[in-house]
Amino acid sequence: MKDAAEPPRMREAFDKARRAAEAKDLRASEEWGTLQKIEERAQQLRRIAEARHNKDYADKVSKEIIKLLNERYSPEQILKPRGVADSNDIKRKAEKTVRKRHEERLARVDRAKNSELAHLRKQGREALKRDTAFSRSTPGRDGFNLTQEFKRKR
Repeated sequence: MKDAAEPPRMREAFDKARRAAEAKDLRASEEWGTLQKIEERAQQLRRIAEARHNKDYADKVSKEIIKLLNERYSPEQILKPRGVADSNDIKRKAEKTVRKRHEERLARVDRAKNSELAHLRKQGREALKRDTAFSRSTPGRDGFNLTQEFKRKR
């Protein structure tokens, strides 16, 4: 059960803004290559997780139903009021639990991808600072500017 997909224009705008932010930090082609590898790996992991989820969904739900029924009718639970529940309630709860675990798995993949991208961007920023730190001329430090300043004050 997938949520409604976000509108394509919103996704395109978000991707454009994200790429602009990445372009500021990533200058070298090796960094862009690493970025592509990270994104491809994350997509591959998501596809694998989706395929496994779709393939094993019925088995996972049935195992969760058994687990819920065992919890509900265990000897420790006898003294607690059970309430009236039908099999559809248990099935819905089992499906919800299975979907939640799947969403958590996908969220872990996204967190790992974002962590790697943040690390890559940080490395890019540090390399850019290191490369440009001494290449800029400081205003008023070369002889011509000092001479001009001295002449103006006279």
